[in-house]
Amino acid sequence: FIERVGFLGIGQALVQRERVTPSHIRCGFVLCLALGWILFSIFFFSAPWIALFFEEPALVPVLRIIAFSFVFASAAEVSLCMLQRELRFKQLLVVTNLAYLIGNGLVGITLAYFGYSYWALVSAIVVGRMIRLVLALRAVPQALSLDFSRSDAKDLLGIGIGFSLGRMTNYCALVGDNFVVGKLLGAQALGLYTRAYQLMTAPATYFGQVLEKVLFAALSQRQNEPEKIAKYYVYGIEM
Repeated sequence: FIERVGFLGIGQALVQRERVTPSHIRCGFVLCLALGWILFSIFFFSAPWIALFFEEPALVPVLRIIAFSFVFASAAEVSLCMLQRELRFKQLLVVTNLAYLIGNGLVGITLAYFGYSYWALVSAIVVGRMIRLVLALRAVPQALSLDFSRSDAKDLLGIGIGFSLGRMTNYCALVGDNFVVGKLLGAQALGLYTRAYQLMTAPATYFGQVLEKVLFAALSQRQNEPEKIAKYYVYGIEM
């Protein structure tokens, strides 16, 4: 949830804007990094209260380690979204899938096999985000620079916050039941419930992700052609 809405839609704003300058890109990178460290701090220090809510003391070290993944994700956000904006989907596919395969397929499954329990999942998340960051920056390098104007930040946040609010309400609608199951039935029941739900919705989820990544970037390039966008929108609804 935090990774989807915590960067305030800055990456999506870079994809959607008709014209993006190098200054916008530098601004987006700095803003995402700052938000990543803010999210890390919030998650790190609030871990005891989250663990208390779920009545699961083991969550404290788990959440504090996972908090590092927000820093890695924030540093990769702009590069990933620039790949999307430039319709470089082959590279985007390689970056995201290779990171997933190494994090979950290699590290996660190996540690689970050797009995590391939930730490296998934690390691898979953190390593996967780290690998994704390295690959993303290799595909679209970023430089840390404060050479941008306040208007650049206003441009990106003005568009991005709307995306972030939309994602927030959508995410709450989709996974709000997890809080109920986790609170009332416990961690084991929640694990079985979420895996069963993911299996059931996997086809629609992955198809929806493809539409979100590809059509959003493609239609953003045609934003001054409302008749074509309307036609594509209707076709998408029909599909």
